[in-house]
Amino acid sequence: MKNILMCAMALTSLLAFSCKTTKSGNEQAALQKAIWYNWTGGIAGVGGTNYEISFEIPDGASYEVLSATIDGNTIPVDKVSKAENVLTVFLSENRSANQRSKDQPMINNPTPNYRTENPKSGQIELLFNDKSVTIEVTNFEKTDSKNYK
Repeated sequence: MKNILMCAMALTSLLAFSCKTTKSGNEQAALQKAIWYNWTGGIAGVGGTNYEISFEIPDGASYEVLSATIDGNTIPVDKVSKAENVLTVFLSENRSANQRSKDQPMINNPTPNYRTENPKSGQIELLFNDKSVTIEVTNFEKTDSKNYK
């Protein structure tokens, strides 16, 4: 009976110490959320779509946003902010009804062309701890439109 008890204790302590989680040196940014919304400006015909994509990053990670694409189109990075372990990339796709070709007629109250459905895909390319990393974004969530005056 004593041998069985000793074996059970040895097995328990072996399992307790062998299941310990270890941090690897190649931790990467993990997607936290991706939202988008349309906006209109205080001038008739000015508006666009803004995107906010947030990642959880490990402590002490170095990063630089290299590029961003939404549905295959390169979108300018408007701003990057970091609060604690969350990196948020702000993208702005501006549209103006005044951006027209010479062949299009002028209209009195132009309305910008807005996004009407969720983006199918997005990619953020980062220089993350001195390595190029592309993070795929597939689950965008639409939030309420904003009207700036």
